[in-house]
Amino acid sequence: MPDDTVCRAAQPGVDCPMGSVGVSQGAVFSLRHEAIRLAYAEVGVREDAGPNRDHAGRIEVYRAGCVRDGKRLALGPSPWCAALVSWCVWEACLALGAWASLRDQALTWSPHMRLSGEPPIGYRASVAELVADARATRTLHVRYPGMADWPVSFGDPERVPELGDILVFGREVNGHMRNPLIGGEGHCGFYVGTDEASLWGCLGGNQADATSGGAVSVEARSPSDVLAVIELTIRP
Repeated sequence: MPDDTVCRAAQPGVDCPMGSVGVSQGAVFSLRHEAIRLAYAEVGVREDAGPNRDHAGRIEVYRAGCVRDGKRLALGPSPWCAALVSWCVWEACLALGAWASLRDQALTWSPHMRLSGEPPIGYRASVAELVADARATRTLHVRYPGMADWPVSFGDPERVPELGDILVFGREVNGHMRNPLIGGEGHCGFYVGTDEASLWGCLGGNQADATSGGAVSVEARSPSDVLAVIELTIRP
């Protein structure tokens, strides 16, 4: 057994329900581990009852860096799981010393011209955009390539996620399940381990919360719910 769990190595004082998978304190510092550390530090941020449904402006921080077509988006209240994942990934790259200006780098990032030290995804507002980026950077692993609305195999469907990889889910909207692999709405979060019931831990934002519309939390999800895995690696 490792000498500490991912959760405690990343954020002391935050218990992790996915304790069966861990990383030693001496593990190699990586984009995955830094992104997890940052995400755990946000646990407890949740939507409130105010007009912008924002936790003291914290959710706006995640949304503020979202880019589309080379321009930052002016986002109001909207789903924010992709924004949280993007914020963690890009802040992790900044912490790793890849570049000095996070905001400028996100504006010019391109999946087709990815520079050394850059992540496989842009700073995005939607899960479908993260999927498109990962497909272009060849870090997308589709788990069910034979399904009717995604017949093409891409990546390794048998890939077991590594700690910090991004899990991609469909999202139910008005009773219908949407698929972000084909441009629909979806949900995403970081893989943080497997529990004794073989459920995967998903650390993400805008997840179900008993007291609000959504929060940063860890949810135990069935692996069968995961449509794809995005391999979180920095370009050497």
